[in-house]
Amino acid sequence: MATGMCCANTMSHTITNVPAIAINLITNGNEPVAHAHQERKRDRSLQSLPDVVSLMIRERDRDEACIACGRFHDKYDAGHYRRRELMPTRFHPLNLNNEGTGCNRGTHNNKYGMKDMDLYRENIDKKWGDGTAQFLYKLSQTIESFTTDELEQLRSAARMGYPVYSQLYWELRPTHRP
Repeated sequence: MATGMCCANTMSHTITNVPAIAINLITNGNEPVAHAHQERKRDRSLQSLPDVVSLMIRERDRDEACIACGRFHDKYDAGHYRRRELMPTRFHPLNLNNEGTGCNRGTHNNKYGMKDMDLYRENIDKKWGDGTAQFLYKLSQTIESFTTDELEQLRSAARMGYPVYSQLYWELRPTHRP
């Protein structure tokens, strides 16, 4: 291993006068490796965003019936059509909708313990336009993540309300429009 001083380019900046072995640790060859503090900051951003977005979605949809079953309920969640573990659609404004707490958490499902996904898809398309459910499905199958800066921007925008959030979201992800 080289131990002399060298210079390396990462995606965001040039590192100079650092031992070559350190450059390899920092950049892992050509690809930069996130530092532990950057990962922790991203994790904190990712943990705090869902609550803020959930409040915003429930406010946006406050006068609407449950997207999953079409009925009105006493309590609502901001439910995900495509499950929340799928990062490309996790914070997508059209993937998040007013969903009765029982429907979202599995207590108001059919006799097989499942949501009526045909009705759910139909309601998504009624609300957002034909083909939206299929678009969200396809988008959820891609691999994509958000940067820490994007997560923080989305959190701030969600606190300002749905119009600000959706405008920022479409600016950050213009290809996410059906």
